[in-house]
Amino acid sequence: LSIFSDFFLDFAVRNTVIWYFIQTYRWFFIFVSLTVLLFFLLKKPYKSFNKLEEDLVTSRKNYRLVVDNLKDEYFFYRHEKNTPFKYLSSSITNVLGYSKIDFIDNFIKIGATKLYEKCFERHAKLSFNDLKQPPFEIEVKNVNGSANYLEIKEIPAFNENGELVAIEGIAHNVTRYKVAENELTEREN
Repeated sequence: LSIFSDFFLDFAVRNTVIWYFIQTYRWFFIFVSLTVLLFFLLKKPYKSFNKLEEDLVTSRKNYRLVVDNLKDEYFFYRHEKNTPFKYLSSSITNVLGYSKIDFIDNFIKIGATKLYEKCFERHAKLSFNDLKQPPFEIEVKNVNGSANYLEIKEIPAFNENGELVAIEGIAHNVTRYKVAENELTEREN
């Protein structure tokens, strides 16, 4: 911007008409120069940002594709402090036949109490000892009243202060495998 200083203009521009024109529109020239400079400075970060945004959109599409293909055997959930099933994936309907609202309202009657009961205490104790919750199985009733077996894998979520704020879980319907295993055991006996 020193090119627009009076000293530089007096030294560089000898023509008084041009000098007067530059003096009159000096702030406009400064604005245009700064705009051009800013454009060139931000061009590369902007391209990088667009690339990252495109990658994020692609990643979300791929994630959605994976989740949609798992909808017949898996459902996902999230507990927050004092809020069971803050999030529940809609695939619960495909797995157990309940709507999300029906499952959340009746999870105790269905037999899914273990998914929420003392889960924060259990994960807090395990994470204090640097251990992870091993997968576990529960038996729940589907919408028809028959038994379904779910293999549960849970992951604790911590905030920036290291406090346990949520439990995220994935439930895998292993009923077919469990029934086949029970039939095989009966045959062996």
